[in-house]
This record gives sequence, C-alpha cells and structure tokens, in this order.
Amino acid sequence: MTSSLSSREELATGFNNAAGLEALYLISPPLFSDYSPKGGILTEWFDGEEEERDGSGALQTIGLPYVIWRLFNLSVDEFTLLVTYTGNVTLRTYNKTTNAYTNYNAVMELPIGERKWDDGHDQWEQVGVVFWGLEAL
Repeated sequence: MTSSLSSREELATGFNNAAGLEALYLISPPLFSDYSPKGGILTEWFDGEEEERDGSGALQTIGLPYVIWRLFNLSVDEFTLLVTYTGNVTLRTYNKTTNAYTNYNAVMELPIGERKWDDGHDQWEQVGVVFWGLEAL
C-alpha cells in the first residue's frame, strides 16, 4: 500500500462514464471545498485484494486493485451527497504502481466514518471511501 495527496481525483456515477467525471470539489460547490486543489485527497493504493505465497514461496497478488480515498472532515451534506454515488462508478485516481492518473470502472462502497458533534457542527470524521475492483478504461 502506498499513499499520496492530490486534488485530481474525479468521480462519476455508472460504469464507462469518463465524460461525466468531475473533481469532487466541483460536484456541488461549495461542498467539498476542503478537497480543492489547495487541499487535496489522501489516497491509498492497493495492487490487489490479498497476497498468497506460490510454490516457490514468492508472494503473488490476488484480485483486482482497489483504492481508498481518505476524507478527514465532511459535513452531513457532503457525506449525504457522497452516499448517492455508492455502487457502480467511474473514477479518475492516481495509480501508484504506474505513477499515472487513470480512469477506472469500480464499485464504490458506502463511505465509512465517525459521526461527531464538534464545536457546534454535526460532521463526519475520518471517512474512508473504498473503490473495489478497479478496471482501467
């Protein structure tokens, strides 16, 4: 697993929808403004779902790659909007193995986070958005 910080990640509903890709902070301004070019999204890249040893003892990656977007603070409105993307999506994200941004079809899991009441604000913290089964377009 490797991590990077960027604001070039994009998202669209449905498979094969590269024409509909939009940066998270442009989907519904001013929502997600913390993740604009000056903020960025922390991503964690995984080459496969697990590793197993082959007959020679070498580790072999099994399954399709996946990526996790880490969003540290979301308003309730931001979290609610993000939930509407759950399921089949097209995304643009950084592939740390090839060192390039690529468009993928993936299945987005329901975001996971911790809801808190902090300084008079109802918000979600430490939100992880997992995109499984990345297939390059």
